Amino acid sequence: LFLFFLISWAVSFLPNVLGLGTLSNQLEGLLKGFLVSNVGDTKVYVEHGLWAANVRRVLEEILLDMLKGGDFEDITVICHSWGAVIGYEALSQGGVVDEFVSKNPSPGKKITLVTVGSGLNRTLQMVAKSRSSLTKPRLTRRLIPSIFWLNLYSRYDPVPAGPIDSALIAQSGLPKASIKQSRVVNLDDLINDHGAYWENKDLVAPRLVRAINGGNYP
Repeated sequence: LFLFFLISWAVSFLPNVLGLGTLSNQLEGLLKGFLVSNVGDTKVYVEHGLWAANVRRVLEEILLDMLKGGDFEDITVICHSWGAVIGYEALSQGGVVDEFVSKNPSPGKKITLVTVGSGLNRTLQMVAKSRSSLTKPRLTRRLIPSIFWLNLYSRYDPVPAGPIDSALIAQSGLPKASIKQSRVVNLDDLINDHGAYWENKDLVAPRLVRAINGGNYP
């Protein structure tokens, strides 16, 4: 695999040196397709800022619509696996939501971020080895008073591999009272635990219902 990437890098880099820009763009498209299908979307998300912004935009537009109006007081964002990265980024400083709140300082709505089997820890490890600006150090300060973060992780789920890293918790800027991490028991199976949250009616479903209902279990 290392040899493949070494050859791919050379093949994609040399056309630029030789002034063959069109060929370089075509090769980059082919390599990006390979990364998505074989290495994973996370790699592309970390390395390609425009691609990442387009992915986040879908969630950001929904959040903006909900912040702008509606006869409700609570917004719950439930994210699974790599989606936790998108959810966290959408609420971070410098984003579209942050810009809206800066112009509308009192949206009057509580936001609950629920990360399930979060891929934040793994993604941060990739970010640390890249030049990407992904995962801003803090959630938007203007929304911090309105945000509650609930993180659910299974003890045998290899994706989160435990609770959210303490460094990220500290960098988020949220007070301890606004963050709750709960370890749940799914199947105790390394292969299947990551997708078993949605079948866990005893430990996961009640917590999701409570989060959707503003912290109250109906």
